[in-house]
Amino acid sequence: RVERELLAAARRERVRVDWQRDSGTGNSDHREFELAGMRGVKLGVLDNPCRHEACDTPDRLQRAAFRRVQRVFEAVIMRP
Repeated sequence: RVERELLAAARRERVRVDWQRDSGTGNSDHREFELAGMRGVKLGVLDNPCRHEACDTPDRLQRAAFRRVQRVFEAVIMRP
């Protein structure tokens, strides 16, 4: 259900997203939330060669990407 809500919010906010089903391999902490019966979702950048590597440093963060994610999440949590 959370995927539908996020995708709908992204459309409303005109933020391009690419939803991909979780592989179920336990590669992220969001899986533990789901196993505990809580809603969880993993957001990330596709094809990021530095993900979880030494080159994954704060200077690589993109402020504009955070603003887009914030708009989508606010659209979800503020919706009546």
